[in-house]
Amino acid sequence: MKPKPLIVQARVEGGELKVPTRKFLLAALKGWPDMAVDLEIRPFEETRRARANRYYWGVVLKMMAAESGHSAEDLHEQMKMRHNSRMVADFAGDLRRLPASTTKMTVAEFSTYIEAVMLDGAEYLGLTFPEPRASEEYREAVHG
Repeated sequence: MKPKPLIVQARVEGGELKVPTRKFLLAALKGWPDMAVDLEIRPFEETRRARANRYYWGVVLKMMAAESGHSAEDLHEQMKMRHNSRMVADFAGDLRRLPASTTKMTVAEFSTYIEAVMLDGAEYLGLTFPEPRASEEYREAVHG
């Protein structure tokens, strides 16, 4: 059975790799069979935060659903199509627009997406959304 990939946050300091979770990493690798592996080192980019997701689903989509009569899930699909879609060639070679996932968006990308959805809610449904509380700030990005 092929082991699942491990993703560990680390830092480069003075040209040296610093892995703060080294013990965890070594323990996780103990169960791996002997094999060649790929090691990718790239700049860290934080994906969207749980509190931004809570604000999006619990405030923005919830208010839009109550006003429009659509479910939050249907609105999410509509908003992805409007603000996060991509063109893909189908099996016949015809181009189709498909909604893309929001789960891998960076903090900045998801913030921009939420703002676009909120503008739709304001323009088409007449909604005024409350600002996220400081504890739910969806723009803040903390890099360690």
